[in-house]
Amino acid sequence: LQDIGNNGLPAQLFPLGQCQGDCDSDDECQEGLLCLSRANFEDVPGCAGGDFDQHTDYCFQRPANYFWSTGNNGVPASAYPMNACDGDCDNDVDCAGDLVCFERDGNEPVPGCVGPATTGKDYCYDSNPGPTTPEPTNGPTTQKPTYAPTIPEPTTSPTTKPTDSPTTKPTPSPTHEFSTLPLQDIGNNGLPAQLFPLGQCQGDCDSDDECQEGLLCLSRANFEDVPGCAGGDFDQHTDYCFQRPANYFWSTGNNGVPASAYPMNACDGDCDNDVDCAGDLMCLQRDGNEPVPGCVGAATNGKDYCYDPNNA
Repeated sequence: LQDIGNNGLPAQLFPLGQCQGDCDSDDECQEGLLCLSRANFEDVPGCAGGDFDQHTDYCFQRPANYFWSTGNNGVPASAYPMNACDGDCDNDVDCAGDLVCFERDGNEPVPGCVGPATTGKDYCYDSNPGPTTPEPTNGPTTQKPTYAPTIPEPTTSPTTKPTDSPTTKPTPSPTHEFSTLPLQDIGNNGLPAQLFPLGQCQGDCDSDDECQEGLLCLSRANFEDVPGCAGGDFDQHTDYCFQRPANYFWSTGNNGVPASAYPMNACDGDCDNDVDCAGDLMCLQRDGNEPVPGCVGAATNGKDYCYDPNNA
């Protein structure tokens, strides 16, 4: 689930796609999608993360047997006759084909339908769905067994000649250190309290203290990517908790403060000299946006970072 806008803003993100919110009506969803109104952590069919978000409304693709209110008292005319699991019907005439209207006084289950039904609302359903399994056959469905294996006869030599060397040069380390998770904007300023500290790819955080142990709060201003997370291009400036890759730029201290940040590791800043850096690392003095060997991410303009000179 991605909460990327509200009330039609930002305009370039509307209509919303599947599992995106906050929608106010079906018109704010892309063609073929509906807007699911939520009030208490309801699941969104086909989407993950509903347990983290109490009442944001999301666009979704309705399953065929999912309860849905399409009309009432004959309005709108385009909703009639109603299909299975549509409501609110008043009689069988409101339902398509051989479907019948299931009259409900409370929360009676409707055969063949799933999802949250509205209390007392009446829905069309199939009163005679027929057998759910095929009729048994009179004889075996498999063919008469063969006298020999159906697989080809094994060859006497390899089918392809092995190569003399690897096709690609192996990388010294994995290109991705962790799986990608969707960004989730689930709280702000420490509220709701039960959701803090935030987990990986969750926001909006204001400091590292609002993130679970081992995570950092990435401050964002212009659609910056969040390492290990997906969806940053939909959200301009929400700050998210993330797991910092080993070679990712990060500001850990300045002018010797805090003392716990020294000596600095690779891609840490702001260092002032080589003494600030651990082991054989060196401090790369920068006047602007010079690249730092072995480091990735968004470096701060003019900030100096520790690096491994062997990567230069």
